Amino acid sequence: MNVLTFFSDLGNPEPRQLLELWEPNWRAHGWTPNILDPRFIYLHPDAGSLFQATASLPTTTHWAFEVTCWQRWPAFAAYMLLYRIPAALCADYDMVNLGFNPDHARALAKDGPALHLGGGLMLLDRDAAWRLPSVLARHVNNNPSHSHNSDWRSLRMLAESGDFIAYHPALGPQGPQEPLTPTPDWKPTRTLVHLAHGATQYDRVAAFQSLTARFPNGIVGT
Repeated sequence: MNVLTFFSDLGNPEPRQLLELWEPNWRAHGWTPNILDPRFIYLHPDAGSLFQATASLPTTTHWAFEVTCWQRWPAFAAYMLLYRIPAALCADYDMVNLGFNPDHARALAKDGPALHLGGGLMLLDRDAAWRLPSVLARHVNNNPSHSHNSDWRSLRMLAESGDFIAYHPALGPQGPQEPLTPTPDWKPTRTLVHLAHGATQYDRVAAFQSLTARFPNGIVGT
């Protein structure tokens, strides 16, 4: 099963370092990882309307980074259509896999075509992925903005309202764990750990390296 992530080079070396860890980490747990870039965005007809809806939204983080976050959804959809991928997991590249395999995702997929599995994680079939950019644009246009707006905030709101997306936390009530301080002796209790951008006060590359080195076979049985 395919897992997709998106990268647009904004000049920060950290994302490339994380991607170098992300790809082999996910492959080791049975996934086919795919790293998409901006070439795929405008293969989707709704990419322009999504950009118009989101480009001027307030954000408390880096504006260009948030723009790329919105743009990944038409890129994912176009990629899935182009390569005839029936369903895929869409994951942030700072998501550490500690044992979440394709069989787990297939078991969840029966619960709906568009599933929000917690921060940084969406499971989509191809038709739902194709519709999602227009759904996001409509949601942004029909709802007031806040001091910080992001794609994941809108996805969470859609999931909570049951509008197009179903909320299905794969790993417990809050989905993937998001440690504030992953100290060397910290042991995760779920099979996915999200080293979330913007909410961290630690070296995410070092944390990714530490977790995969300590749990090379995942956390099951440790």
